[in-house]
Amino acid sequence: MEYLFSPITTARYFEQALRKDHNVMTGGRSLSPRIFKEWGLQGPVPAFRGPDMAWRVDEPYAERLRKLRKDFEPSLLFWVDSGIREIPGDIASLSIPRVGYVIDTQFALDIRLELAKHFDFTFLAQRTHVQDFIDAGVPNVAWMPLGCSPE
Repeated sequence: MEYLFSPITTARYFEQALRKDHNVMTGGRSLSPRIFKEWGLQGPVPAFRGPDMAWRVDEPYAERLRKLRKDFEPSLLFWVDSGIREIPGDIASLSIPRVGYVIDTQFALDIRLELAKHFDFTFLAQRTHVQDFIDAGVPNVAWMPLGCSPE
């Protein structure tokens, strides 16, 4: 599972739910506390767990795979939109299904359309943009509304 780690990202809820029944490894980088101050967050940044494996946004998937625990065999890449604007070009070389969950299609739609073309399956949090993704040639697009943790 890949996303930009933050205490306020939807991806945290997916990770929490998936860990209940699946062996999950996460990768990405943590959002800098400086960003929260720029966003106007008052007080200390809420505590949050970082990724199992840290990597740079531009780090190729071949290098990312070498960071996996030796006993872990991925069966799926689940990428959650969290503001990252690029995906390494070697993503197509992965031999596992690639799933993207695109959230903020109301911002930078053109960038998100291009990102989604890297996935075998793309889910959108915003139903209003499903047809835009289909028209752009993104395969296997469906709406999956946002949710939250019941805890």
